[in-house]
Amino acid sequence: MKYFLVILLCFLSVLTSAQVTFQKVLQFGSNSLVHRSYVKPATDGGYIILGSAENEFYLAKTDSLGNPIWERVVTVCNSWFCDSSYAYGVEQTMDGGLVVVGTNDDASGPGGNAVIYNLVFVYKFDSSGNTLWHKEYFNFSTPLSNYARSVTQDNQGSLIIGGVNVFNGVLIKVDSLGNTVWNRGYPGLGGIVSSALLPDGSLVSVGEKILSPGNRDIYLMKTDSAGVPLWSNTYGTSGDEIASSVAVLADGGFIIGGAIKPLGANYDAYLIRTDSLGNLMWSKQYGDTGIENGTAMPVADGGFIIAGSGNSFAGGVTKPLLIKVDSLGNTNWSEVYGDTITGSFDYVTPTQDGGYIAAGITNSFGNGIYLVKTDSLGNSGCLQAGTLLSDAPVGTNVTAVTVVESSFSMSLLPSNFPPPVNSGVVVALCPSCPSPLTPAITGGPIPFCPGDSILLTSSPATSYAWSDGQKTQSISISIAGSYTVTVADTSGCTTTSAPFVATMFPLSVPAISTNGSALTSTPAVGYQWYLNNLPIAGATSQTYTATADGIYHVTTLDTNGCSVTSAPFSFLLGTGDVFAQPLSLYPNPTKGTFKVKVPAAGTLTIKDVYGKLIARFDLEKGLNNLRMPLSSTPGIYFTSYYSVTGQKSAHTAFTYQ
Repeated sequence: MKYFLVILLCFLSVLTSAQVTFQKVLQFGSNSLVHRSYVKPATDGGYIILGSAENEFYLAKTDSLGNPIWERVVTVCNSWFCDSSYAYGVEQTMDGGLVVVGTNDDASGPGGNAVIYNLVFVYKFDSSGNTLWHKEYFNFSTPLSNYARSVTQDNQGSLIIGGVNVFNGVLIKVDSLGNTVWNRGYPGLGGIVSSALLPDGSLVSVGEKILSPGNRDIYLMKTDSAGVPLWSNTYGTSGDEIASSVAVLADGGFIIGGAIKPLGANYDAYLIRTDSLGNLMWSKQYGDTGIENGTAMPVADGGFIIAGSGNSFAGGVTKPLLIKVDSLGNTNWSEVYGDTITGSFDYVTPTQDGGYIAAGITNSFGNGIYLVKTDSLGNSGCLQAGTLLSDAPVGTNVTAVTVVESSFSMSLLPSNFPPPVNSGVVVALCPSCPSPLTPAITGGPIPFCPGDSILLTSSPATSYAWSDGQKTQSISISIAGSYTVTVADTSGCTTTSAPFVATMFPLSVPAISTNGSALTSTPAVGYQWYLNNLPIAGATSQTYTATADGIYHVTTLDTNGCSVTSAPFSFLLGTGDVFAQPLSLYPNPTKGTFKVKVPAAGTLTIKDVYGKLIARFDLEKGLNNLRMPLSSTPGIYFTSYYSVTGQKSAHTAFTYQ
């Protein structure tokens, strides 16, 4: 008699932020350890859960709170020899149903032969979990080397299964009834572990290319809708790299998640970001002194969420791990989950409420699927701890690989899976936070002036996690926007506050106009004039009469009490006409030599910020090559140019490095 058990670790539905959080362990009565788990968002806001144990898998449909609506346990191998039969992927189909793919070690084999065979299986369910069909696929020429590792759905509702056949990558396309459409083999590339569909129907797939024992590179291959290779690249270092996932991004590029093991070091989580042609944009590793790995998914803010495991923590225990990074791979936050739980996360995905849901495995609280729902900052309600993992760029080498598809055939076989069974019970293990805190934010004054900062303070709690990443009870902010704080009480229950909207006075930048040597600011309450970034004593009126060449600006005080500074204004004394075109000086910054282009012959002077003359040059019309005096020190300098006919140019500022 099969059964499943849901252990409720902690659960909290936060009304103030509309982000649900919980932790659960789902046990389904397997006699073997859970090997891998998956979670996918369902179209109705709930979730699809897949757990794979030896020779059987657990499939469940839950609501948005993680409560099972229905569940199934399916035995996939029923012969005298069942060694490594596992489910490896789940997908919700266009008709609302589900498909599960995997590999079945069958000792009976086609025709009842008493030989061990590896078979690829596909199991199709309707939206209520009822079996519609199940089929197996087999390659007679290589009976021991047929494995499925992923499944995705194309635009017509067909399924594309990624896997391996004798160490070579394989794609199998079947229609919505499981009938084979085409098979492709890709010699020289290892098994396909993840694929993603592009809007035009083409496909990208990842896996590992084995170079030597302990030395693998990750490959990314793009194929057309018929599985014909378009291009393929490998990404690697002198160490070992492992692929776990690939996803298509909004700009047409790709994000690859996996692990990297530099020579003489442990594995770290690994991200590779490419453009639409597979060209490397950046790559980073995330870890510490222990072992980390991860899969990655894009999120709405342009960043990525990484799920995996790490043992860089107290006692070297392997714990489930989430890492949130920005669009350039810089870490926003990282958390480990489960308190005393030993395990890992296999998959993570963003949720409709802006949070994340991750699925993994654990042998704590019994053998089962570990399911964690967090808010946007990784808070799950209890049993977690922040961890500091380093992120570092990786010198990834990219190599173009020519892939020629091979002839490959998979035969469709009849299957005789036993019917799925289901039964179970829900047991609460942790408090459900019946009386959560109600945090409030105070602060101000608002609106505040541009360039100023204000203090925001949360009501008391045990810990604090602000929406901008700060972790103290009070924070200083200088940017207008909406701020929330998630607090935890002594039981670990978390609640998110209502938003505090910090507004800023409108920015009114003063402008400077001239009339002869008189410089005039737009109207304000108060004024302070500056020459070459130094305040001019007594220059506190709306108009100032310039007495020297240089770069002027004015800082004004408006009716809100805010001080705002104008843009720099270049000014030259004299009566000659100003050139219509500005002085051209490059490169800027310069390391000593530079070029100046002038419309007529004349004299160029260079002064420092204090108005001290540094150099004088006689220039010819056109392009002139110049060099700063060797005694010059790095800093900002200003040029003045007068032509032989008395014309002048505006000041040009440049930096000498």
